[in-house]
Amino acid sequence: MFKNDFAGWINVTVTTKIGKKVPALDGFHLPQPYDLYEGSPSLEGYLFPLPGKLAFFKTSLLATFDSAKPVSLYGEGRGCRVKDKSHYYYYQAPSKGKGRKAITELLVWACGRVAERDAYYGVNFLQLLQYNDHGQLIALYDLDSVTILNWSDGDDPKVVGGQRIATRGSYWQSSRLVPRGE
Repeated sequence: MFKNDFAGWINVTVTTKIGKKVPALDGFHLPQPYDLYEGSPSLEGYLFPLPGKLAFFKTSLLATFDSAKPVSLYGEGRGCRVKDKSHYYYYQAPSKGKGRKAITELLVWACGRVAERDAYYGVNFLQLLQYNDHGQLIALYDLDSVTILNWSDGDDPKVVGGQRIATRGSYWQSSRLVPRGE
């Protein structure tokens, strides 16, 4: 997956079939631009897809299209100059066949600017989302953590648990997501 430093990955536009944001939950945290500036959105709780929308949990709720104005992963995007707000760019793995490409991995680049006492400073953060054959988000990778999600079986699967491991300086921190009542 990380072979060739993401060579061949294509800048895409992502559209969502539902616009709902991840709801506020105790013990969970959706990263804000300043969290990214501080170095990691990996605070207590589980890491959600950076855009903060429920649609990113299932590929059936997403569609990708080649970007009309591609942005290199190694340059600065137009939205990276936005102040106190994150802008997102998306990259998809190269196609291995013909026809419509299924979403199996999606690289999310969050960027923007945050205010400090003396000036605005740039924010850049990468997160890799990995999906299974059923289109369910099963893993989130960032610079210092990995989150694995477990899904229920049946006609309407839901996230029922997960594990996370993150570096905290010179030590590892792990945590588990368990359903209520267990």
